[in-house]
Amino acid sequence: MLVEVLRRHGGIAPRALLGAKFVVGEDDSTTVIEVEVSPFDLLDSEEQRTSTSRLWTRPFTPGLPSDMADAVLHGLTTDPRITLPPGVLRVDRAGFDVMNSSEAIFAKTASLLGIAVSTRLSARDPELILRTAIQSW
Repeated sequence: MLVEVLRRHGGIAPRALLGAKFVVGEDDSTTVIEVEVSPFDLLDSEEQRTSTSRLWTRPFTPGLPSDMADAVLHGLTTDPRITLPPGVLRVDRAGFDVMNSSEAIFAKTASLLGIAVSTRLSARDPELILRTAIQSW
């Protein structure tokens, strides 16, 4: 599952990209959430890899900065609409914008990702639930 968020606040446009996969546990143990981070240089350069954005003209820098990992974990664990069965939810894809990404937007994006995964695992269509979540912002 992959979720991209772009918000508009006057002249700023916070945005984030997160992707995850869920592996159902073989027993009735616990649910584990893993958030992968990427080491990189925060300076934009022409040689740096990029990842295409579907909502914005500028591409993302791939990876999740380590200082955003707590925000992602917070977004995945505080929304009551996220109910995961035993297994492993691994956030293994991310993209950020050096100028327009923040902890707040990563927390919101993680919450939407968790809702989408949770909804799909319960065999429901996530579109209405995600629209409701976005409208509550």
